[in-house]
Amino acid sequence: MKYITSNRGYTLLITLVLVVLLIMITTTFTMASMNQAKQVVKTDNQIVSGAYSEMGVEYSKETYQSFFLKTQNELYNLVRVNESWTNQQFNQAIINSKLSLLQSFTKTLYNKFNRVNNPIEIQIFNFSTNKFEKIATVNYINSTNMISYVNNNQFIIRSLGKEQATQKSIDITFTLPMNFGVTRTPETSKVTSDSVLNKFFNTFCIEQNKCVESRLKGNSGNDSITNDIFAKGTIQIAKIQNFTTPAYTLYSNDTIELKANQIRLNNFMLITDDLFFNFPASASGKLEIKNSTIIVNKLAFNNKVNARNVELENTKICFLSPPTNEQLEKLDWKSPTSPNYIVLSISNLNQFKTDCKINIDLSVSNNSFSTTKLEITKLIENIQYQ
Repeated sequence: MKYITSNRGYTLLITLVLVVLLIMITTTFTMASMNQAKQVVKTDNQIVSGAYSEMGVEYSKETYQSFFLKTQNELYNLVRVNESWTNQQFNQAIINSKLSLLQSFTKTLYNKFNRVNNPIEIQIFNFSTNKFEKIATVNYINSTNMISYVNNNQFIIRSLGKEQATQKSIDITFTLPMNFGVTRTPETSKVTSDSVLNKFFNTFCIEQNKCVESRLKGNSGNDSITNDIFAKGTIQIAKIQNFTTPAYTLYSNDTIELKANQIRLNNFMLITDDLFFNFPASASGKLEIKNSTIIVNKLAFNNKVNARNVELENTKICFLSPPTNEQLEKLDWKSPTSPNYIVLSISNLNQFKTDCKINIDLSVSNNSFSTTKLEITKLIENIQYQ
């Protein structure tokens, strides 16, 4: 075998190997540098587009806050001027204010950002299509979209920042407060004995048309009340023996006069301005009222009446005006709580209605309202970064 011992050509081979290695290393570093440069550009674009979307959010927040306060003040002043509005008119004014706010807000955003090559695009969520759309395509007022925003008491704005091919978006949910913080409270007059008596009169005599004009009398020794009695005039009762089970109501817009002490009433509701105990000189026996409620403004007695001949058993007297000690002393209380009575007052109005079994509204409206305006601090429900 013949071995080649010459070194000629090795230099060329080594040179070629080194060139190949150098090309490979250079290519690797070049590609890495290019990828890094692209990543830097992409990161820069993301930062810039994110900054643009933040700018859109901040502008939208400030603009909405401004228009909300303006609309709230306009609504507040409008309601104060129109205190006689019905609830329906008041509610319609709120709806109109919401539509006006949406119109002003969306138009302002449209005019601000609807320019060619603007890096910020504002979109609004369409509840009908369940998609975001350019705010320029929204019909600003009285559209189905606007009504849906009012009904949902909120709407969603998307601020889209764009830098070259990179986009970043932020969704912000704005609230439409139910009544813009403007409330109306009916002003009520002070509840008095006259106002309560008028409530009974309006309920029984006008609304329900139950009251008769004439004075009613019950004088026979066998008389028994077997139905409710409602009268505009005086009701005179003598020698009534009534211990029936059903509950009856005796109402007089004037006076209920008990003309003898031979009257027995059980399970009654007596409502009157004056309750007059008018016993004859030859009075004997007792007037008994059991398991009943008496609603009265004033008690009156003749000189034959005393605690020995007026017995109240398990019966409550509801005074529309404070009684005197002299009046209370003429009654013989046979109740768990002695004496068993309650006096009308503003502080215990609900308790008065409960204890006296009154099922009509005693509050007195003067047909006017007090209007208040509350500060709304939460106008943004949610911010979501995409």
